[in-house]
Amino acid sequence: MAAKIKWKIGDKAKVVGGYGNYHSIPLGTIITIKVKSNDGQNWVADEWNQNLMPNHMQHVSQTKADFEEILKGLKAEVDDIESKLQWMTETGSETFDEDELKCWKALKVVNGAKSDFEKAKALAALLRG
Repeated sequence: MAAKIKWKIGDKAKVVGGYGNYHSIPLGTIITIKVKSNDGQNWVADEWNQNLMPNHMQHVSQTKADFEEILKGLKAEVDDIESKLQWMTETGSETFDEDELKCWKALKVVNGAKSDFEKAKALAALLRG
């Protein structure tokens, strides 16, 4: 009998069973564990947001590259949150507003650019995301 896996949020798993009767995730799909379901028995797949029973998943080993990719995504999230906090601090706002943040970023770009061409390029870059 195989050792029981202690699943953790963020683990990678290959879907190996239960298709059709329990979920609609195709067999062989690699998923990321997102959260534990309310019943405490099943796990929820990240991309699919469906409950999977532990015996319908097979653990997938993660590589150094996997962890570097995860870290890259987390750093981007931290940068985004820091930008929002900076905006809230500088404006004295107690609540976050995405549209106001975008306008604030645009004004910072326009005020910092020397020529109209630089302003246009910087604003275009903001629009592209």
